[in-house]
Amino acid sequence: MSRGANLLTGGVMPDGNGYFYPPTVLNDIPAGAEILETEIFGPVALSFRLMMKMP
Repeated sequence: MSRGANLLTGGVMPDGNGYFYPPTVLNDIPAGAEILETEIFGPVALSFRLMMKMP
């Protein structure tokens, strides 16, 4: 999020014992962001736009 992604839901560790991480959705992730190239161990969905050149 420090590079411009938006947090749509989740992303906050709940109080209490354990390692539960709530489902999290990030939107508008900029190209080159580390999260696009790193394996994520948790319920995280990434939403971003793809730009394609048409012939």
